[in-house]
Amino acid sequence: MYMEVVEPTATLVMKVGGKVFYLSLDDSPSADALFSMLEQGPFEAMFEDQGAWRSARFPGLPFDGDKAEGVAGELVLLGDGQIAICDGTAVPNAVRLAVVEYRPEEEILEAMGNGDVWVGLWLEWSERCQLLERIPHYVGIPRSSNVSNYRIEYLV
Repeated sequence: MYMEVVEPTATLVMKVGGKVFYLSLDDSPSADALFSMLEQGPFEAMFEDQGAWRSARFPGLPFDGDKAEGVAGELVLLGDGQIAICDGTAVPNAVRLAVVEYRPEEEILEAMGNGDVWVGLWLEWSERCQLLERIPHYVGIPRSSNVSNYRIEYLV
């Protein structure tokens, strides 16, 4: 039989100024907490212009993970309970939550624009399937019987 393993997989999605970006979550307690909160529903807020980043209040995340680098499109947790989107400038006292995948810096900066920007964060679910090796499934065969007299099914 083929054993098909279906595993639900979530991707973090961020909409900034009308453009959609897909992010790769960090492997940290802070990013795990963000994921858990977004499993309950999407987050939308006006991110205020702070010069080198745009930020909004997002209380309840533990401040624990790798130090942020400040690359454009990096989603970070600031020490005061805010999440921020970096514009390419280093952010002091910040923990990386996620980073935009497969998009050039210019596109991210264009979406952020100048000034405050409306941002949405949510999880997009899909299924990842994997077929394991083909194993015959013998229907109704006692262990001591001759297999040739019975029907063999391959389950997919």
